[in-house]
Amino acid sequence: MKTIAERASKAEGCFGAQVCTSNGDSDVLVAVSRWKSAQDLDSFARDVATAAARDKLTDLLGGRAQHEHLTPI
Repeated sequence: MKTIAERASKAEGCFGAQVCTSNGDSDVLVAVSRWKSAQDLDSFARDVATAAARDKLTDLLGGRAQHEHLTPI
């Protein structure tokens, strides 16, 4: 997960990415990233290396991660 966050941090349009623990559930890891646009995030998500790393992580977790997209107000 840290590898994906490091790759995201270097991607076009990414302002930063990191992996954090949750204070609400010690078994949960949270990846946080901020993007210039939804298109930049989508481009990163479609990247072959990103997809391969995500698939490997999915296998390790035993399923897909939950996603939440936040919009500033």
